[in-house]
Amino acid sequence: MNRSAIILECPHCKKQGDHHTRITEQSLYSFPGSAESAVRSRLGHDFGYRVRIKDCKHCGEEFRTVEMPAPCLEAIIIALNETSDAVQKDSRRLRRLEHAIIKIREALVPLSPTKAK
Repeated sequence: MNRSAIILECPHCKKQGDHHTRITEQSLYSFPGSAESAVRSRLGHDFGYRVRIKDCKHCGEEFRTVEMPAPCLEAIIIALNETSDAVQKDSRRLRRLEHAIIKIREALVPLSPTKAK
């Protein structure tokens, strides 16, 4: 089977290339905490990922890459988009509440007492 290497950008020197994989870690890692439940709720089960350690063919620095099934990556992207949408919605709601609090405070500020003569 003829496999072509993936072209990646080195995070150190920013040059692209088909960097050599020095180590492929055989163990599968799972997602931490709430990320795992987000992936599991989308896919019905958890997918792990595998880490590869590459050496940049330009600068020689080591960097890590991750391999995972495409459905898992798609589920992560969907979950991130939904989280981003929820944060934006909550941010708009917070701004409206802050504005309402300012209006209430302005209405509650007592009038300065008039000096009796």
